[in-house]
Amino acid sequence: MLNSVDITSISKEHHAADVPKAFAAHELVRDRLFYTVPRALLDAVVRWATPAALDPGLLPLEQVLGDVCDGHDAQIGFWNGRPVGYPNLNAAPTMTKIAAALPANWQQDPAWQHLAWMKNSATMADIDKLTSWNDCAARGYCGWLVTNLQFVREHDEFFMTWRETIRLRASMPYNDQRAQWVANELKPCLDSYLALCGRWQLAGLAGPYLPLPLGPQLPVTDLSLMPLAALAGGTLLYLPNTHPLPDRATLRKMIDDALARHRAPDHLKEWSDLVDAAHTGKSTIARYGRLFQLQHHWRVLHRRHGPFLHGHRENVVKAMVAVLFLGVDDADDKKFESVRKDMTFISERLGGSDWYRRPSALDHF
Repeated sequence: MLNSVDITSISKEHHAADVPKAFAAHELVRDRLFYTVPRALLDAVVRWATPAALDPGLLPLEQVLGDVCDGHDAQIGFWNGRPVGYPNLNAAPTMTKIAAALPANWQQDPAWQHLAWMKNSATMADIDKLTSWNDCAARGYCGWLVTNLQFVREHDEFFMTWRETIRLRASMPYNDQRAQWVANELKPCLDSYLALCGRWQLAGLAGPYLPLPLGPQLPVTDLSLMPLAALAGGTLLYLPNTHPLPDRATLRKMIDDALARHRAPDHLKEWSDLVDAAHTGKSTIARYGRLFQLQHHWRVLHRRHGPFLHGHRENVVKAMVAVLFLGVDDADDKKFESVRKDMTFISERLGGSDWYRRPSALDHF
């Protein structure tokens, strides 16, 4: 069975592209951070709120760049024209979808022999199940974080302090493998970044409001690959090959006891209680995942089309159904009501219905 790191790397290979040359010099793209809007959301806004709800001068740009990012499951935008990869906004593609994107003769190509296991349908199903579980937990934690005022304030303070350093490099530390983040004078920025990530138990940030939660590594094959935040924010478990496995209930209790969630720091206690083995409301985690998607799309859409969207709030809420509940008729009144309640919940957590219009870390880039 593959671990989550392997699955993520395969998913990233599935999709990554630079900005098309026709838009590379656009004022919102060149030297800028541009999170894309999914085509499904653009079309739903037009359908529910009329075309006048979107800036007609930006619509061709939005449509082309949104299409480049496809399902927004691996790439969600561009930074100075280069792809912003992010795995936690939408569900990862199934292994069947990834396999379909491989070259037609991949099974005969020696370069792809390490993926021979993709011919086994049972293995593919097991991986999809594991990926779905990891996705739900990670996206839920992201949603809890970006609707947590304390995290948002610390996050925004970091970007305010280091905005010039980050803007110059159009990337985040450690996400960019180029040499531009290795200079000695950058150490204060890197230290501040690692402190923020360690405090909130993150592997990193792909960009403003894009946290990268620490994920499970089963098994841990190389301690040097584990970020320091992982060792500080989790528990390393070891079970020798010679030791029999206990039954599932006993094993889960052993792991939960080892994690000692009741000793979580105060700023993480709310989330720690949600993921505690004794907590039965796991649907709350899934809801936070939906909140993460909702606040992201709402914030991005209003940053570029805010004046045009004025007066169309209810219809934009209806349009959100198209991206939050894939495969569901966006005229579904129950889903609309769920999104409407989600908007109210976000406003309550972030201290007002104007949360998306306030100064934010995105203003710097």
